[in-house]
Parts: sequence; structure tokens; C-alpha cells
Amino acid sequence: MKSSGISIVDSAYLQRNSERLSHVLGWLELELCSDTEGFFPGSLSVQDIFLTCHIDFIENRPIDLEARLDDVPKIQALIDRVRARESLQNNPIYWWEPGVIGYEDDGTPIYQESTS
Repeated sequence: MKSSGISIVDSAYLQRNSERLSHVLGWLELELCSDTEGFFPGSLSVQDIFLTCHIDFIENRPIDLEARLDDVPKIQALIDRVRARESLQNNPIYWWEPGVIGYEDDGTPIYQESTS
């Protein structure tokens, strides 16, 4: 919605979703047994990767939404471990919006030049 000019401060819907993110992360924090394991102890699970990718997508998009991971230390530790994996470092999660056709080395989006 941000790409069409609607921000969190302008939309009750986006504000509710921002609040839901904190609620969901708090619930997930309680589901983790420790700050050294993921959702399936002893293995890297698709849930660990899925959560990390979604948090990176949120944090790397200019949508004024923050995950506030300092409030969920077990989640933060899990995401830090997944982010440290070579596979994720080689395939970082950047933002996407209409017109983005690629990324600079630092993650800055490259936009398709307008033909009009």
C-alpha cells in the first residue's frame, strides 16, 4: 500500500496489522524453548527460515513497520542464527515494489526506467 501512497499513519487497517505483528511475535517467543534452538530443536526448520524471511522482508521494506525484535530475545537469537547462514547471506531478502527490476550490491533497488 505504501507504493500507492498509503502509510501506517493513514490507515487503521495497517495500524491493526502492525499491532498484530507484535502479538504474533510475542506468541512465537513463548513457543521457543530456548534462545539456542529453533521451532524444531536440533534442526533448521522451514518455520525458522520462513519467519526470518518474513522479518527481513518487513525490516528491509520502506513501509514504516518495525518488528521490535528486542522485545522477543529468543526470536532475535533464532533470526540471527538463520541470517548468519551462508545460504541466506548469498540470497538476501530485499524489498520489492512495482518497477523494481534488480538490486545494487548494497540492496538498493534498481527501478525500470520509465518509457513514457
